[in-house]
Amino acid sequence: FVIIVGISQDRILSPWHQYVFLAGCIWLAASALIAVLCWILARSWLKHDLARADAEHMARRLRLGTEAAAVAVWDWNTTTDVWYATPNYYTMLGYPVEDGLGNRQQWLDRLHPDDFEAVTAKVNAALAGQDTPYQYEARLRHADGSWHWMGVSGRVLERGPDGRATRLLGVRTDITPSKLASEQLRQSEENLAI
Repeated sequence: FVIIVGISQDRILSPWHQYVFLAGCIWLAASALIAVLCWILARSWLKHDLARADAEHMARRLRLGTEAAAVAVWDWNTTTDVWYATPNYYTMLGYPVEDGLGNRQQWLDRLHPDDFEAVTAKVNAALAGQDTPYQYEARLRHADGSWHWMGVSGRVLERGPDGRATRLLGVRTDITPSKLASEQLRQSEENLAI
């Protein structure tokens, strides 16, 4: 305190003025950088939220469209054996909707034993590149234990360098009413011929 007496305040603080100016510039630059970063992140989050909302809207439209058309859509990545299906893929056979990825083995287990070989031959031919697009009719077990006829139409979307299919997409429709009508018509014609 004794040494400072008699020395002006400006003279005492003059070495610190340049540090204060430098600190102020750094603070302003950091504040501007943080403001720009916040603006960029806000725009990114907004784009992400809009993309998610758009994807949810499209998924809802797909679900409503497939339900209205009474078709089920499935998508199979053969490389990873990941299987996705729309909700009515399950509900058209009376099963509860399964969230997430589907279980292809479950579909094979529900396939009628008499149709198993023909269906697997069609699918294997498509995987090998011999039959694209492919179609078949087969019976699948309904949740109530009865058998329902399904018409399936599939297409290979992607192939690996070896020519084998890596991704398939298809639709399935319940053709039980038309099969029953055809069978009744056939029986009626047989009865009339007798």
